[in-house]
Amino acid sequence: MEGVNGNGSAATPAAARDYERKLRVLLDREGGPQQHVLRDKLADTMQEKVGVFRNGDDLRDAQAVVSDLRDQFDSVSVDDKGRTFNQSLIHTIETGWLLDLAACMVEGAVTRTESRGAHSRTDHPERDDENWMKHTLSYLEDDQIRLDYSEVTVTQYEPQVRSY
Repeated sequence: MEGVNGNGSAATPAAARDYERKLRVLLDREGGPQQHVLRDKLADTMQEKVGVFRNGDDLRDAQAVVSDLRDQFDSVSVDDKGRTFNQSLIHTIETGWLLDLAACMVEGAVTRTESRGAHSRTDHPERDDENWMKHTLSYLEDDQIRLDYSEVTVTQYEPQVRSY
């Protein structure tokens, strides 16, 4: 069985060469932002604006910050140019993945205008089962986020409004 890489395409020798080329470009780049600066800004933004208690204004602010960080990541540079056991390179690649994941998370959070489970929208404090009793699926395609939804299977434990 042929393997699949992270974007759903086949893991072929051509795909491996393409990724090696991307790594060479990244290692050869000079003077761009450092991954740790972008990662720290991402962590602060997600903690402050996309936590358990959230609202539309903060989520849209987070969306703008994450979009800007993703743009900055396009020129990120790695100080350690080594090609063996390069932790700086690994952290840089991971930061790119974190930025993609954050963009997907924030897009789903902005779109879901209700409070449910562990997430409370202060601007939409009630559950909205009529519109939101579904799973949100997020896809990153050609650097664009596409949301889709799937049905919730209700078992013997029917979802209920939390009342503490």
